[in-house]
Amino acid sequence: MSTRTRWAILGTGMIARKVAAAGKLSSEYALAAVGSRDLPKAQAFAKEFGDAETKAYGSYEAVLADPAVEAVYISFPNAMHHEWTIRCAQAGKHVLCEKPLAVTPAQAQEMIAACREHRVLLMEAFMYRCHPAAFLIKETAASGVIGDLRYIRSSFCFGTPDLKNVRMNSDLHGGALMDVGCYCVNFSRYISGQEPVEVAAVAEFGAQSKVDEIFTGTLRFAGNVHAQFHVSFHGSGYRSTEVMGTKGFLRIENPWFAGANEFLEIVAGKDSKKIPFPAGDRYQIQFELFGRAMRGQGALPFEPEDGLNNTIAIDALLQAARTGSAVRIKR
Repeated sequence: MSTRTRWAILGTGMIARKVAAAGKLSSEYALAAVGSRDLPKAQAFAKEFGDAETKAYGSYEAVLADPAVEAVYISFPNAMHHEWTIRCAQAGKHVLCEKPLAVTPAQAQEMIAACREHRVLLMEAFMYRCHPAAFLIKETAASGVIGDLRYIRSSFCFGTPDLKNVRMNSDLHGGALMDVGCYCVNFSRYISGQEPVEVAAVAEFGAQSKVDEIFTGTLRFAGNVHAQFHVSFHGSGYRSTEVMGTKGFLRIENPWFAGANEFLEIVAGKDSKKIPFPAGDRYQIQFELFGRAMRGQGALPFEPEDGLNNTIAIDALLQAARTGSAVRIKR
């Protein structure tokens, strides 16, 4: 019996192309189908990233009706995640959904409930969390080498002046916080091992786009742990994180896409060392871990409730930015 998981990808944009290229690296992955509202685009995508058995469909519904498809990667803009995750669940397809999982906590809860009802897996596609580099950072922060955790700082900035970009579309729930701030919020929660109890934020909303194009947030956790992050569509590609404790700190450049040529820097007192990150494509690893979980060969890297909790924090941060007041998170 083949151990390859038969995937479909909904959408043919930049993210879809990136994950499809990574899938081709894995012997555990097969692109069974691709769906687009533009059939020629789907056909070109299937030819580039699939094989002779890959089907191209001119509608998303046709993909979900294909019995050969076991799991679906949803690469859509944020506003479409809720509807199509539920549709996938109703069709009996497992779902790996592009981040952020949902635009509201209520939507995330409905997505999780639908997938549970139809006995399919659901995971938010935070690919960096699947790479060994993430485990190394987490384990090092918890090892005691930097003492007790006190502060987490992260950033994810790049330039996108095109107002036609979906990230700049308020109807599709774009914005810097949703697009890349979700990484920083997720990283802060992951490293702290907690959910924030209070958040504060400031943001610059575009006069034309109406979305937050620059966003700075603060999260307060129990135990005197704080996190701050900055994300922007007007940056120069600055991406880094620092994890600070009572005895030292960790520094990671480009943590979201850390490669084999990058490293974890540990500074404790006068001692400093750098540990190279393991090699491996994080998208490929994500596909493989998800596929194995589908086949009962392991657990998901993280449960869908992690996506719900990230959505709760993001929702509170947006409220704080819009009102100018700190927001306490009740659970």
